[in-house]
Amino acid sequence: MRKHLFRGKCTTSKEWAKGGIMHGINGEMFIVLPLSQKDNEVTIPVDPETVGEFTGLLDKNGKRIFEGDIVSFKGMNCLIRWDDKKAGFFIGENKYWMMGGIEIEVIGNIHDMNC
Repeated sequence: MRKHLFRGKCTTSKEWAKGGIMHGINGEMFIVLPLSQKDNEVTIPVDPETVGEFTGLLDKNGKRIFEGDIVSFKGMNCLIRWDDKKAGFFIGENKYWMMGGIEIEVIGNIHDMNC
């Protein structure tokens, strides 16, 4: 069973936060950081446009692959995206289904690169 993990860019620092996801009542989104035994739950406000879910897969270098990442695949730079109709993550224009063992490398994401 894959871990449900999200990332989003903090609205104040523009740094990436990773953790659970929480929706506010006015359309806000928050990343909820994992709890430690000493700390209270920490929520970080993030830009909803930057939120992406962890696919459950790692690239060839062991880096987590998130929705919105740009990967090098078969000599092309492709976007990782979710398809609601097919209920899965895809590489590029829903052409290649994401699965383990595919030789890909994360080279960036749509929020940090000029695409």
